[in-house]
Amino acid sequence: MRDIHILNHAGNDVLKKMTDPATVESIVEGLYTTETANLTNREFEGIAEAQSRGKSYPLKFNLKDGTGMAMYIIPELKIVSMGDAYYQLPDRFLELSGDLFKNLKQDALPLY
Repeated sequence: MRDIHILNHAGNDVLKKMTDPATVESIVEGLYTTETANLTNREFEGIAEAQSRGKSYPLKFNLKDGTGMAMYIIPELKIVSMGDAYYQLPDRFLELSGDLFKNLKQDALPLY
């Protein structure tokens, strides 16, 4: 893994870039500890609300071979989504990595 970028919700602006190997490894290890989230309708509504308020961020993983992958994270809900699946982050993840998401500014998504 080369680095990880935290992007704005639309994925077109880098809000923060992590290149320190220890930080990158800590994030990846934390993501390995997620569990599949069995979400209720109310929790899905909370995800939609957080996304519309600008509280959802794509994490873009840039690999050494030049390829990459991305997933969305909603730190305040301790939720990660990749494809159609949702995963629950353990409290420990935010204890170790939560500061990475503090003071990130992005516009709320426009309502159509």
